[in-house]
Amino acid sequence: MSVKTIIVGALCLSTSLILAPLHAQSNIIGIGALTCDEFANEFQSASEDTQSGLVWGVFSWVQGYSSGKNLERPNEADQKDLTTLDPESVFNQVVGICTISGTIYIYEVAELIYDRLPPMPEASV
Repeated sequence: MSVKTIIVGALCLSTSLILAPLHAQSNIIGIGALTCDEFANEFQSASEDTQSGLVWGVFSWVQGYSSGKNLERPNEADQKDLTTLDPESVFNQVVGICTISGTIYIYEVAELIYDRLPPMPEASV
C-alpha cells in the first residue's frame, strides 16, 4: 500500500470521525459510529485510493473492537481467534450484513463479525 493511499484513507477516515459521533451513541466513535448507509455513501463517493483506505479503516476498527471484546473475557477459552480476520473478508462481511439493513451501525456489524469468529485455539503445552 502506498503512502498516498494511507494518507487519503486517513483523511477520509478523519471526516468520518468528525461526523460519526453526531449520529451515534456518545461512547462509540470512528467508523463504528456510522450506519451502513452512511458508510456505503462514503465508500461509493470515494476515489479508488480512498476506497482502499476505507477497507483498511473498517478492518482496523473491527480488529480493535474484537481485541477489546477479547480483553473483556479474562478466560482465554472464552476468547475468539482474531488471526482469522483479514481486510478483504472483514470488508465482505460488512457489505453482506449492511445489504440486509442500512440502518444498522458498523459497531453492531463488528459485534456480529466477532460472534462468528472461531474460538481461540487451545494452547499447546
